[in-house]
Amino acid sequence: GVGNSNSFGKILINQDGNLQSIFIDSEATTTATVQVEGTANTTGDIIQVANANSLTTGGMLNLISNSSDTGTRNLVNIVNDHASATNATPLSIVQDAASHAMKIQQNAAGNGLVIDQNGNGDAIQIDFEGTSGNVIEIQAPTSTTGTCLLVQNANALTTGGVAEFHSNSADTGTRSVVHIQNDHASAVNATALKVVQDAAEIALLIDNNANGTGIKIDAQGTTAAGLIVDCPSLTTGAAG
Repeated sequence: GVGNSNSFGKILINQDGNLQSIFIDSEATTTATVQVEGTANTTGDIIQVANANSLTTGGMLNLISNSSDTGTRNLVNIVNDHASATNATPLSIVQDAASHAMKIQQNAAGNGLVIDQNGNGDAIQIDFEGTSGNVIEIQAPTSTTGTCLLVQNANALTTGGVAEFHSNSADTGTRSVVHIQNDHASAVNATALKVVQDAAEIALLIDNNANGTGIKIDAQGTTAAGLIVDCPSLTTGAAG
């Protein structure tokens, strides 16, 4: 009914047939088709879809646009507009099943995900509680001339760095903190690690503070040198 004061609210629609419960045919062009003003709400949800427990291949929300207009727009726009609401999360996704929590499928030649971080915080922070899974994995990229992982134009650095890998684990298991491997023997022109230093400073520094070998080269080749120091422009300095 309309205007009832029962526990269901002011409007109750009891749909027992296999049709839409609400169908709106709007011819409006510049105003919202549905608008909800919930200015007095404090602890309740403005819109709630509850107990969708019969779903099989259906979903809870389906938003589709097939407009060919090239104007800049957001199909879904979520804004937390007050700077003082520091504990409000604009979008929270909780996945209790062993499946994807979020999937982005980008079919056009555009970015799959863009983060415009303007505040002095981490652009991406991952709280990982797993033990045997990878925190970040790039699976079988099809890149040919592109770079799979690129940090570019970090030109504002002063005492910071481009990348840092830190581990303080006391476990005695054999492992490599950083592992780089060119795995195909035919890739004879691929360099596993290249360091280019254009400043008059150290290109590679190994600071070994423990009672171990600073540099160890395990060369299995038979006709190539295990170590080459090439200093073609050297005049008064020393090669080693």
